[in-house]
Amino acid sequence: NWFAQDVETMSEIVTRVDAAASHLSLLGARIEEVELPGAKLFEACGGVIVHAESFAWHRAQLGAKGDLYSDKTFPYFMAGIALDENDLALAQRAARALGAELDAAMARFDALLTVTTCTTALPLGDFQGAAARWTPMRTMAFNVTGHPALSVPCGFVDSLPVGMQIVGRRNDEATVCQIGHGYEQATDFGAVRPAWDARAVGASISAPKGREQR
Repeated sequence: NWFAQDVETMSEIVTRVDAAASHLSLLGARIEEVELPGAKLFEACGGVIVHAESFAWHRAQLGAKGDLYSDKTFPYFMAGIALDENDLALAQRAARALGAELDAAMARFDALLTVTTCTTALPLGDFQGAAARWTPMRTMAFNVTGHPALSVPCGFVDSLPVGMQIVGRRNDEATVCQIGHGYEQATDFGAVRPAWDARAVGASISAPKGREQR
């Protein structure tokens, strides 16, 4: 429910992560589907915490030297001006409750498998200019709850990389790394260099001579 039915998710991403789950099953994993609290709840909670804490940290500097911040970072930090200590306390309380729900959902499992982002990595050309670009991610939840998470490559779509995320129980980084290592040893996505595609980096950049797909 975190990505397969999400309208922001590219269909090709679902295909790549399904294939990764199948590959893990061939390595001996038992795969089951699990329902989690909505990803948007974690993102909303995390957004309040990030904006409140970053504004509090930068508040004096924003007032004294705000012109030294970039056009992207200044409004990002200033978003926290609308939040107070009560908002932060409520978000932190919600984070603990969401963490407990995630613990309960994971009780029968060694790890969760989800997407890192709902799209491929963005083309480099999309970052030319001042406009910020948002990639729909599924990483915020584990910043909120403190569960260990690892992103590993699981393929390409139109020469752009796809990442899947392995999430473990609290303080069980070892299992997360073991699963990630096993998957990377059984596949070559971490070693493959995608075919050069000028569309992925912007038409103004030319391919160096001799670059080939590995």
